[in-house]
Amino acid sequence: MSPLKTSGDRVNADPEDDLDPWPDPMVTAITALTAILVGALLVILYLASSLNLW
Repeated sequence: MSPLKTSGDRVNADPEDDLDPWPDPMVTAITALTAILVGALLVILYLASSLNLW
């Protein structure tokens, strides 16, 4: 049985294999929150303009 290889032992290693397939949870949370806030702002502006609030 061969010993475990470290990343330095790989010859033709693809650098993308070392990337985490999922983004950081904090980045995901901030992105989702920003999208929700922008969407809410657009809905509010649409309703305000359609109801002639200004």
